[in-house]
Amino acid sequence: MRSKILTVFSNTIFRGTSVFFVGSLVVSFGSFLYHLLMARYLGPTEYGILASLVSLLYLASIPTGTLDLLVSKVVAGFEPDEIYPQSKAFTKYLFYKLNKPLLLVFVILLAATYPLQIFLKLPDLGGLLSVWLIICLLIVLTVFRSLQKGLLDFVPLVVNQIFEVVIRLAVSLGLLFVVSQSHMVGQIGTILAFCLALFIVFYQLKPVLTAPDVVFDNRKLSIRNLGIGSLLFSLSFTLMYSIDILLVKHFFSYYLAGIYAVLATTGKIIYFASSPLSSALVPIVAKKSHNPDKARSDLIIIFGIVLAMGVGLLAIYSLIPQQIITLIFTDKYLEAASLLPQMGLAMLFYAISNSCSTFLLSLGKVKSAILPMLALIAEIGLIVVWHSSLSQVVGVIMVVFGILALILSGYSFYVTRKTAI
Repeated sequence: MRSKILTVFSNTIFRGTSVFFVGSLVVSFGSFLYHLLMARYLGPTEYGILASLVSLLYLASIPTGTLDLLVSKVVAGFEPDEIYPQSKAFTKYLFYKLNKPLLLVFVILLAATYPLQIFLKLPDLGGLLSVWLIICLLIVLTVFRSLQKGLLDFVPLVVNQIFEVVIRLAVSLGLLFVVSQSHMVGQIGTILAFCLALFIVFYQLKPVLTAPDVVFDNRKLSIRNLGIGSLLFSLSFTLMYSIDILLVKHFFSYYLAGIYAVLATTGKIIYFASSPLSSALVPIVAKKSHNPDKARSDLIIIFGIVLAMGVGLLAIYSLIPQQIITLIFTDKYLEAASLLPQMGLAMLFYAISNSCSTFLLSLGKVKSAILPMLALIAEIGLIVVWHSSLSQVVGVIMVVFGILALILSGYSFYVTRKTAI
């Protein structure tokens, strides 16, 4: 028994993710607390507007998720004695390649500002313009945080993330109580928090930024293939995570959009609780990409933890849904309680799908990224057809995410079988 316990604690993924997991739980709780307080003090209408802006901000996870997978996997593959100078060279190479695409994206976002305001029925352009600024800051911040992840510097990374959440909460609440009860206070708090977090991460990565200059040879790495797979992964999972809120905001009233936003936020606690495991998975599993069968123990640990946490929270959602909604968001949102168990189940399926897909990409199974993209198309199409009530929307995402989770988990265990090449 003692030897088995020592084996678990000596497992790289266990030691690495334990630090990242505990810290990220604090970060996830801080993010949830932000939404909780905004919902309580802004009310359904203003919070419905803020939730739609935050859902747009989730779209930033498309480039940031792509960069996170790409940077952490590439940096994890460098030789230990060359990791700092190679990481510096790779970062410079990456920013050089990103200049023109990011400029083009920013121009497109500016051009889409007014049409999006009309589509989402927003009162002004200020909220959208603040989202575009936050996206730019987040992309730069993600590159450096992913660099920390690839270096397995989990403690500085978590410190940086916790600092960001604390500043965002403090500034947003300060403005909320002193200046105005408007959705814009949350946006201003986020912008300031990202700026300060970026300043701190520069200091934390001083050993990399001051390393000797070397030439990065991109021919040794399959960056293009990995980048395409990461992009499909980020695009599909980000949109699956947020497109329902945007579609509900379009098809339903301000009030029901606010109710659904609270329902989705509460259900996503299951994903928030398990997402740090998927994130820390990349650099560790990437080192075993040439021997997938050796990563099966890591898959079992991740799958088991995600499933256990999700089932536990789902049981609470099923037993006391009204008490949860009332306690967290007040009885103004009590209408969401009846759908909480179904939303919780949908988010459990989403968390399993996300973890398995991240695992597969870490092993270099790029083609697996097509599966969540197909699920996204199905989700959008079915919600557009069936949206006569919020229960229909929740039912659609529950079925789509459930099928995706079944396929991805089965494929993950298949590629890590002993005979896998």
